[in-house]
Amino acid sequence: MNSKLSSFETCYDTYGAMLYGIAIEISPSVKEAQEILISTFKKAYNQKLIELQHPSLCITFIKLLLQTAQELFYPAKLKNNFSIKQFENMPVLHELICGQISAENYCAENKITRMQLAGKIKEEFGLLRNFKKTMQSPGQFV
Repeated sequence: MNSKLSSFETCYDTYGAMLYGIAIEISPSVKEAQEILISTFKKAYNQKLIELQHPSLCITFIKLLLQTAQELFYPAKLKNNFSIKQFENMPVLHELICGQISAENYCAENKITRMQLAGKIKEEFGLLRNFKKTMQSPGQFV
């Protein structure tokens, strides 16, 4: 079996349910959520995201999914501030991922240093890991 395809399949198995759950949350219908998910994985494959081994592939996939939803359903807007329930208790990650704000802009707006931002992100990743452990049903954030 092709190792590129194998790692892509593993990636789909790992992140597919989580991404589909997010797509359902931000989409007007199941059909559109499926379209977002398929387009996201096509982009990931074409951009060779799995091969590049991003330090945080999970966050990279979430951002790609949100960009795909934006392109498919809100192309006239420069950015769309999606809201995702899983990040309600993680305001920094929510702003960076869903609000599409850069780390530099976040620091400037909140008058904090990059080191302080890194500490907040580390705390929120801890919350995210704990949240993932508590989710058990398919389609939930895993």
